[in-house]
Amino acid sequence: MGDFGSKDLKGKAVPKVDLNYAGYTFGYNRTILANRVHDILTAVAAVRKSKGVKRVHLVGFRQAGPWVVLARALCGKAVSRTAADLNQFRFEEVWKPTDENLLPGVLKYGDLPAFAALCAPGELYLFNQRRYKRPPADAWRETWAEAAYKAAGAADNFKARSKKVGPITMVDWLLP
Repeated sequence: MGDFGSKDLKGKAVPKVDLNYAGYTFGYNRTILANRVHDILTAVAAVRKSKGVKRVHLVGFRQAGPWVVLARALCGKAVSRTAADLNQFRFEEVWKPTDENLLPGVLKYGDLPAFAALCAPGELYLFNQRRYKRPPADAWRETWAEAAYKAAGAADNFKARSKKVGPITMVDWLLP
């Protein structure tokens, strides 16, 4: 899947990346990660149009956790609750233009903490998260989501843990 120039999960051809200048490829094509987030948004829209649906919740385990956070940041009121296993992932680990988690500019805009902040005031539960490896000068980014939820008057809607959470705990949280 991370092999650009091959096929994605749906069998669609993935554009080859010019390793000398990936900006040409990603200036005209979505990254694999952007396509995954788009698929989540499409699923949310389809479910919301279904008869009898009152609430939509998003859950992402393992590598899908960050995808769900990115999608939730764009969903607005379409999603009620979101639970995401961040899988100890940070975008600062993505260095190759062929990495399936590449999202150009994501570090410039604040990495996962910034996208979690954009989920406010919706209910968000992040778990299995890892702290930055950056110097203490950038440690303030870790508090963005919490600060955004407080500013929105929804501090109780944000929950974060560094440890993994089991499926029963997640279901209990999602379906109060």
